Amino acid sequence: MARRFNTAGPCRPDWHYMIPAERRLPEAPGLVEQRACFVVHAPRQTGKTTALRALAEQLTASGRWAALHFSCEAGEAAGDDYGAAERILLSSIRTRAELTLPPALHPPDFPAAPEGNRVEVALRAWARACPRPLALFFDEIDALRDQSLLSVLRQLRAGFPIAPAIFPPRWRSAACATCASTRRREGEKDPTPKGLEQLDGYLAQLGLDEGVLVLFDRRAAAGDVEARTRLDEARTPSGRRVALLRA
Repeated sequence: MARRFNTAGPCRPDWHYMIPAERRLPEAPGLVEQRACFVVHAPRQTGKTTALRALAEQLTASGRWAALHFSCEAGEAAGDDYGAAERILLSSIRTRAELTLPPALHPPDFPAAPEGNRVEVALRAWARACPRPLALFFDEIDALRDQSLLSVLRQLRAGFPIAPAIFPPRWRSAACATCASTRRREGEKDPTPKGLEQLDGYLAQLGLDEGVLVLFDRRAAAGDVEARTRLDEARTPSGRRVALLRA
């Protein structure tokens, strides 16, 4: 099959024309090595899922990480029912892990836990059983709504400040990839301020002081992507440091 251009979903290099995924998020491998939690924010259909999926595959193939990319989108239907959202999220994690990871890296049976604590308990159990450190990429996490989103983010946040006291040494890295729409159309203003404001809110919920913002310019006059791609530093409205990648 001849390769083609694709903006309708994740890209595959053998099917689609695409920029090498590792060039889209050049700082991400270093953040994983630092055991950091970070946010990727960019318009829809600009390559976030493709880049994060490729990064997870590369990390796992290195033999050093059990890296998993999965979508939280199915949890949107749960609304404020955070118990249902937890069950959907953990089911998505298990399904994706069994499809993409070697059997030795699959999660064990998740222990029973009360609502509002299931994600933390499940990931703790997986970290203890897995022979490699975990690197988790939560795609479409902002599809979760209200109390469901707060519950999941707070469980993730709770593990980081006191790891490895709650999470064992192998629980060392996670990444949350969000998909907020700040698409720049013809004639519209630079979406950077809006993106920084939204990212500020996500980082605040995660208790983080820095993050990564990726902005893709889809205007016809934007020019060649390689020529316009650059990495800058910016600040959110509350002063958080952001690595700003423009492409």
